[in-house]
Amino acid sequence: MLIRELTIDKLIEFFLRKWYMIVISAVIFGLVTHIYSLSVLEYSYTSRGTMIVTNTLNEESEISKSDLDTSARLVETYRILLTSTKFCEKIAGKLDNKYTASQIKSCLSLTSVNKTEVLSVKATSKNKEFSQKLAQCVLDNAQEEINSVSRAYHVKILDNASSPTAKSTPNVSFNTFIGILAGIIFSVVCGLISTMFDTKLKDEEELKIMYNIPTLGSIPNMEENKNYKTYGDGGIEDEKN
Repeated sequence: MLIRELTIDKLIEFFLRKWYMIVISAVIFGLVTHIYSLSVLEYSYTSRGTMIVTNTLNEESEISKSDLDTSARLVETYRILLTSTKFCEKIAGKLDNKYTASQIKSCLSLTSVNKTEVLSVKATSKNKEFSQKLAQCVLDNAQEEINSVSRAYHVKILDNASSPTAKSTPNVSFNTFIGILAGIIFSVVCGLISTMFDTKLKDEEELKIMYNIPTLGSIPNMEENKNYKTYGDGGIEDEKN
């Protein structure tokens, strides 16, 4: 099977001839992803709060740099502790057991802020009130859970759980952009593949390149030449004469 070689000139020619197909494909893909994001994907809301963990029981005592470094290193331990099944079961009980421990765990996300001893708590669900209640419940019960492991650390809430004011997902604008980009890529790839496997010869030069066959001459297409007309005796005459 012969495959047409793609040169810069061929690529430019392709984009000039098929630009409208690329635009149509981008619009269709963009509309589909936009409608899908609005009508099919479920909305979710995220509540955020922060707390700091220090290795001292007295809030008024001086905290040394080594204390902060130790706390920062232990943040990962706290994160695992506060997302454990045991702790999530406790939180589920605080919330009247309306949700299972696994559901609670899937809604929670705890991360260190810039690799410091500050821990960010995020709760994401389909209900904005529940998201805030869950995040605040984790913040309020973190001290007790950490003390069950070691009493040498103190938890202080820096920011209480925020009330979600906007949907966190889906990001309709971003999804639409991805859809448009996918449409462009799809149309370009399909067009280039079609061009590469198109064995129809366009001119003498392509015959030489693809088949390595020299040409002695070419027969013009008389039907496409509007300046000439044919007669019954086989002769031709210029229309202008």
